[in-house]
Amino acid sequence: MATTVDNGTKTSSSHRQRDVEEVLVDRQLIHGTTALHEALRNGHEEVARYLLSLDPEIATFVSGAGESPLFLAAQSRCELFMSDILQSNRPYSTKGPDGLNVLHAARDCCGKIISILMTQKPHLMRQKDDRGKAAIHYAVEANYWVLIDQMLKADASIALFPEDDGHTPLLRAANSGHGKICEKILEICPQSIEARNRKGQHALHLCKFRDARFLIRIPEILELLNVGDDEGNTPLHLAIKENDYEKAMLLSSSNSVDLGAVNKEGLTALDLCQTDWKNAHKQRLMWLHLTIRGAPHGRLPNEYKVPVGERIEDFNPIINTMALVATLIATVTFAAAFTMPGGYDTSPDNMGVANLAKKAALRAFILSDTIAMLFSIIAVLALGLAVYFEQEMQRRICFISWALINLVMRGSLVAFMSGLFVVTVPKDLWEAISVCIICSTVTLALEISVPFLFSPSIRDLLLIFRRKTHQWLEDLREFTRIIVNGLRT
Repeated sequence: MATTVDNGTKTSSSHRQRDVEEVLVDRQLIHGTTALHEALRNGHEEVARYLLSLDPEIATFVSGAGESPLFLAAQSRCELFMSDILQSNRPYSTKGPDGLNVLHAARDCCGKIISILMTQKPHLMRQKDDRGKAAIHYAVEANYWVLIDQMLKADASIALFPEDDGHTPLLRAANSGHGKICEKILEICPQSIEARNRKGQHALHLCKFRDARFLIRIPEILELLNVGDDEGNTPLHLAIKENDYEKAMLLSSSNSVDLGAVNKEGLTALDLCQTDWKNAHKQRLMWLHLTIRGAPHGRLPNEYKVPVGERIEDFNPIINTMALVATLIATVTFAAAFTMPGGYDTSPDNMGVANLAKKAALRAFILSDTIAMLFSIIAVLALGLAVYFEQEMQRRICFISWALINLVMRGSLVAFMSGLFVVTVPKDLWEAISVCIICSTVTLALEISVPFLFSPSIRDLLLIFRRKTHQWLEDLREFTRIIVNGLRT
């Protein structure tokens, strides 16, 4: 009797277990999904593997949301479940929602899983979703290195596969600023450098400054440096339009760049620097950088130029102002020579001799004051003669006089520092040193900041200095010739 009851209990338990298993593997949708889909969606990999073992054919079932078990496993990174399916030699679905497939979701999976998947289903690499993108395009955008590496190794030509908008993986990597991916793609598929999007733009058009530094070193890229897009804009044109000065400077510094290239509007890179006033400071820097390198204008007149400097028609107000400043400085420096720091000796043996004549600081005061007075007098004489010459010569004399006044002001500053130093140092050395440091620091800060404020690079500074020095020497020769001729007459 007891044996009969035990047998009945075991039979009943076995029936209940079979009923539970049938419910678990029921392929009928409950709110558009099944127990397997829910287990994978929530990352319960062991449960999902158990359900798969009960019914391997459920791997082909797609939920109401368009999600296959393999797609959900890739999203949840259930790699053991994926291995069970891929190694079972049974059919399975790779579908995902919105036209996606399992390869789109496999970005976080290990390389072995991805390799097996692409070996069994190679068509997945070129299958696009509803947005017109394949798995490699998403991987490039998100910088998923493992997936990109596996796909390029499986099929190098995938680097040439475009999105619906024409962007290949290289163009997408360049546009996203992923230089390492650009390097990897070009290493495996060098011909991808010639790819264009629907606007006719290549990688050098789309890349950021930090990636352009790499691309510009590739020999093949030199052939594209002067190639324009459908609007005729070269990478240099586009960099200036986007106010990407660093990239524009890099491209324009190349020996292979054609600074005279024009787009379909007839504009060169220099013209574009004079057509937009959105960022005045940056546009001025671009204009200066290109002008120094001899960039020409285009074949069409530019109607909206940046006012890089209005031409002065009348120099007389400038001459009068500079003459007044030079006269005042000459007067001050002349008077300073007779108000010697430390006073004069009143003893009968050294009557009228400066008390601190043997001090080095006083000697510096005397020399700097003398230089300041002499240069200010020369500037006054030059500006007095300028009114008798034509406009171009007036401009040159104003330029030379301004340089002389700059020297005069520096000489006056040195005289001021040395004068204070010589009378202060006997009582307070640190106060005397502080005066010199403050004056020198302010002057040095002005000297350094002004060139960097108006010049974009050290290389430009050297070019400007070289040109300005040559111009100063020419103007000085002309000025000397005029003075000598005037004295002779």
